[in-house]
Amino acid sequence: QRLEPLSGAGPLPPGWRLRCSGAEPELPALRVELRPQGPRALEVTASAEGPVVGLEALAPLVSQGGVTLGSGPIAFLSNGYQSWSNSGGIRLPAEPPPAGIDPLLAQRDTDEWNRDGRYVSWWYGALAAADGTALVVGSPGARRFRPSVTAWGPPEAVSLQVTSGGAGERVGAAPGERIHAEPCWLAAGDDAWTLLREYAAALAGDAPPVGARPGGWNSWYAHFPDIDEELIREAARLTARRLTWGEPRELVVDDGWERSWGDWQPNARFPSGMPALAAAIAAHGLRPGLWLAPLLVEDQAPLAAAQPGWFVRDAAGAPLAYAPPLTGERYLVLDVTHPEVAAHLREVLARVVGWGFTSLKLDFLFVGAWEGVRQRPCTGSEAYAEALRVLREGMGPSIYFLACGAPLLAPADPGPDRVLPYQAIRTGLDIAYEFLPLSWSFVAQQLRATAARAFLQGVVLTVDPDPALVREPLTEAEAWSTVVATLVAGGAAFASDPLGELPEGRWALLTAPALAEVRSLPGPARPVDLLRADRLPERLLPGVEDFLLTTSQGGLSPAVAPAVWVWSTGAGAVVALFNLHPDPVTRRVDLHALGLDPDHPWSPRPLGPAAPVRLAAGALVAELAGHQALLVALSP
Repeated sequence: QRLEPLSGAGPLPPGWRLRCSGAEPELPALRVELRPQGPRALEVTASAEGPVVGLEALAPLVSQGGVTLGSGPIAFLSNGYQSWSNSGGIRLPAEPPPAGIDPLLAQRDTDEWNRDGRYVSWWYGALAAADGTALVVGSPGARRFRPSVTAWGPPEAVSLQVTSGGAGERVGAAPGERIHAEPCWLAAGDDAWTLLREYAAALAGDAPPVGARPGGWNSWYAHFPDIDEELIREAARLTARRLTWGEPRELVVDDGWERSWGDWQPNARFPSGMPALAAAIAAHGLRPGLWLAPLLVEDQAPLAAAQPGWFVRDAAGAPLAYAPPLTGERYLVLDVTHPEVAAHLREVLARVVGWGFTSLKLDFLFVGAWEGVRQRPCTGSEAYAEALRVLREGMGPSIYFLACGAPLLAPADPGPDRVLPYQAIRTGLDIAYEFLPLSWSFVAQQLRATAARAFLQGVVLTVDPDPALVREPLTEAEAWSTVVATLVAGGAAFASDPLGELPEGRWALLTAPALAEVRSLPGPARPVDLLRADRLPERLLPGVEDFLLTTSQGGLSPAVAPAVWVWSTGAGAVVALFNLHPDPVTRRVDLHALGLDPDHPWSPRPLGPAAPVRLAAGALVAELAGHQALLVALSP
């Protein structure tokens, strides 16, 4: 209601302060101070009289209708909270959410990862106008609160809000104690992808670039939980002999080896024991990898009955439970703030590393960030940071850590040599499901999520878009598209088919000479049409809903994903083109959109399975069959 300068009359110097008084006499006075922190940073501090009780959120940036991006529709890059959460580009909603943003911030589990993406983007968000003008805003992590970006409105009056919290957090402060919002990073420019890469560089700070881009074979999509010792040994032999598109090369033993979730010992299908299996994998020159879901315990597992005080509870005192859809199973969430639980997790991780596994895929990590009652009061983000610290301590500093089903950027104590306690993270939903046939729709979903997150590749961490699948019933064109969809991410590159059952024609897709050439390119490919608002949907579709619509529409997936990707090679470019439709299309891409001079002569050279391609009037023109992908190199 009143703004009073504290440092005298006249213009206020740098470091000026404002005092804001409440409108009603009984409201406490609020003191707000704004301090420059160098030439490109500002700190805002609000001070209230007396203690703060039950603070749920802080919004360090709010602009109500105050952002102008030009004319025409606005594109919004909407990112999900964790690995599997729907992510991608949509058209910015014109009107605010009818029920406010609080219900959207509070979504959890299936509701959150099946989100439609409207209004709220977690960690970071991007806005882009038709002329390319872009705004990117994000946070470097979630040490106490979940950070989110909310936006809506017409192009000339966009409302933008950055929020720390609102997802169930509740914190307090005694007199003299400070509560910190998550930092906010903001940049504007004429290209959203460039700004996203700058944001990634800000996240990385002084950490060295991420080097390893592993590849090889993962057992999950080939056999789901039906694996045994001999099957893994044979897969290791074939992987070592024929799959060469990753460095280092790796074989991951996924879910199905354990007695139960929470009882991390080998079951009867692995009679020789896990040390012998890890040694057999390593003998083929492969890095042995192992899957676990360390923060979950099956409610019927011995540990659940033996240690009832080890689990996170709700406000009524009942244990929190994760119940996967369609399975009828229930899993309890370990409380890492309990010293005995922390010691148990360290022991579990040290044991599997002692078996000889030097790469760990730790899954369903999002449960560690749930809000709940723990032995030590803290927010879900603080508990998750503690969980990551404990897991890393258990496995040791040299183990390769792939986070799956994980909050995208939540940090623990990163240490001097890495930004995050994990080197890699899954960036999309599953590429296939045990209870559904293989479908092209999940490839389109994978591309969409890759486009929303690939800018992190090589700067902050290694992205894992999930394996390429080349087996039937996918057509050969669809199978090659899964390979190219994995390549454009620029990160991990795995296969996950039953290798002994693949015909030579499908093996050829996994062993094409072009793969080595493309894998040698630095970084991810740039999604050229990432934020074309005129081509984007109003909302994101959940994976299973997309599958059902694709099946009913003869292979036409409603998932809109970037169809044009490009790597700059200095002297030219390598381009990936996708046909997301079941019918043939002619794809035309202007050379200047690929970063190439349209007046310069260029020579196109297909890499891998070819399609008719030519240059015409300053554009690359390709004739693509249904669901086909094309890799083409453009050289002077």
